[in-house]
Amino acid sequence: MPVSNQRNLRRLALLGAAAALALGAAACSSSGGGSADPATSGSSGEQALDEARARLTAARIDYTEGGNPKADRVQRWLRFNDPGGTAVELFAGMYERGVVPLGAGITMEKFLHAAWATPNFDATTAFYQGVLGFKASDWVEDRAGFFRAANRYHHSLVLIRSERAAFNHFCIQVESLDDVMRAWHNAVKAGVKLRDDLLRHASSGSIGFYMKDEARGYAVEFCIGHPQLDDETHRPRILPSVPEMLNIWTAELPYRPAAAPGDSGPRESGTPGSEPSANGGRRPPAGKRH
Repeated sequence: MPVSNQRNLRRLALLGAAAALALGAAACSSSGGGSADPATSGSSGEQALDEARARLTAARIDYTEGGNPKADRVQRWLRFNDPGGTAVELFAGMYERGVVPLGAGITMEKFLHAAWATPNFDATTAFYQGVLGFKASDWVEDRAGFFRAANRYHHSLVLIRSERAAFNHFCIQVESLDDVMRAWHNAVKAGVKLRDDLLRHASSGSIGFYMKDEARGYAVEFCIGHPQLDDETHRPRILPSVPEMLNIWTAELPYRPAAAPGDSGPRESGTPGSEPSANGGRRPPAGKRH
């Protein structure tokens, strides 16, 4: 794969981690004279990048920096590896199209989050919170963490405990449920493989589906209904690692006692199975049974 394509894929894959910084949720001086978290306060992308640089230096994280707008399409960038070995790029001043591209029939609002697996889970989750300033929204036991940035969406970053580093998926938030369903319909019609079919997540409550990118080994999620949290009142939950966490619609229906042998139990009028037969429910005459 050409180097330029590798760079673009890396930037796309890691935009979730950089979201708070690259989208202008920058660090700024607090009223007490200290520095606010780069992922939880508002200012310019340039200030955010400066704050991230200072924090990486203080944490003794090696990084490189540069910026060639013609080659990179951004004004400035910082590149480093997180404690799990994932390459991260933080940037400011991304170039924009001079002319808005034609609509694709699906209204995409924003790049919402990215998720990847990390072999050094505890140190990596501590790094994104302590150095880059992300806030924990929820945990799935000790297997995964959801982290939000300054835009307060339930998660801009998902980290998954694993034996090896691997990119999992990125998510695009669309405008409406119709956009989700239109994207789903066209993906299925075109023969695109789905990693996860229509679902609703228990953690965020968002509705969406995941298309599988078999060439690159990760998925692309389209979703709607991803909530924003109140930093002052929200407290991270520890959620169980069960199938309905991924999709609440897979939860079993409420328990119903089994009927006694030979007894179907009373039925309310109009319930399935209670309709009278054509002969009023009488036993058919001998020789005329079907």
